[in-house]
Amino acid sequence: MENRNGLAVGAALTRATGTAEREAALALLDRRRADRHITLGADKAYDVTAFVEDLRTRQVRPHIAVDGRVSKLGVVRKTAIDGRTTRHPGYRASQICRKRIEEVFLPGASAPLVLDHETPELQLLQRIRDEAHRFAIEHHRTRRDRAMTGSIFDDLPGIGPARKRALLAHFGSPEAVLAASREELEAVPGLPGKVGRELYAMLNRTAR
Repeated sequence: MENRNGLAVGAALTRATGTAEREAALALLDRRRADRHITLGADKAYDVTAFVEDLRTRQVRPHIAVDGRVSKLGVVRKTAIDGRTTRHPGYRASQICRKRIEEVFLPGASAPLVLDHETPELQLLQRIRDEAHRFAIEHHRTRRDRAMTGSIFDDLPGIGPARKRALLAHFGSPEAVLAASREELEAVPGLPGKVGRELYAMLNRTAR
């Protein structure tokens, strides 16, 4: 958690549960001085009705980016950020200063174009940005997993490309293969039980 000057004022380590970041944010807010009204700026992942209501209960102004995703049927997702927040000039200023992710820069123009959060033009640009971000993350994860798989399995006798694929398809990640028990390795479809036992022995020998 950062203050308006970009200085870290709190931190928390959580598991990726889908709600942990919002729960951690509330826990960090609960540590603050109760006699001060504050504003919380956050990205659109925090545009959740229950979270925004929890902020209002704590007298925290929710300057959260609107999640304007559009469904396949063309229906815009209902946001938890209403006019009580968006009517204030400070909300737009907060969104611009937070990460400057909603400014559109055109070729040859020195000043950015700022579009209203509810315009379809901005929502289209957000979807393009999110898709590019998703593609980059998945590409990075694929390269990481490939590198980790190679470093773990390449030197193990009896584990060729087909068995590597079977292991990853069954466990989902190289880390899960390393954490598997002997019985779990023996039960992998397409992997003989004897190979599973030998793999368990080799992996645990390597780990030591």
